[in-house]
Amino acid sequence: MLNHFPLFALVIGVPIVLFGAIRNSQAMVNTGLIIFFTAAVVAVPTYLTGEPAEDIVENLPGVSEAFIETHEDAAKIALGFAVVTGIAAAAGLAIGFFKPAIQRYAATPALLLAVVTLGLMGWTANLGGQIRHTEIRAGDAAATQSEPKRPEKNDDDH
Repeated sequence: MLNHFPLFALVIGVPIVLFGAIRNSQAMVNTGLIIFFTAAVVAVPTYLTGEPAEDIVENLPGVSEAFIETHEDAAKIALGFAVVTGIAAAAGLAIGFFKPAIQRYAATPALLLAVVTLGLMGWTANLGGQIRHTEIRAGDAAATQSEPKRPEKNDDDH
């Protein structure tokens, strides 16, 4: 699904850039930066699918408007960081093209931003999961309401 792509792209891209910088491999750093840039580009339509998805699920049983709004607020923040990460990745690619000797240093801001963006996207994904998966809601009574009640044992019945 489209909504998972930016998160998983960053999961793949972060170690590639990190390993490429350690190994001083311009090809690996470039690959990771392209992945960061692609994740940022795909994050935009991913975010834009949120409103139509909300229209579909908001009236389903067990779906809370509060969970939807919390997820939406987190998605705005994650999108902002994704776009900035994409810009930093594009800058790192451009610097690497013109000055290959300093690319791994130029990639550092993109890498740091990607790590933050990855955390924000992971958090946003978790909040999105809570909309329909009540079992992952922390401290939510709705998670236990669907469990059948056990009959109480009566000590008077021998």
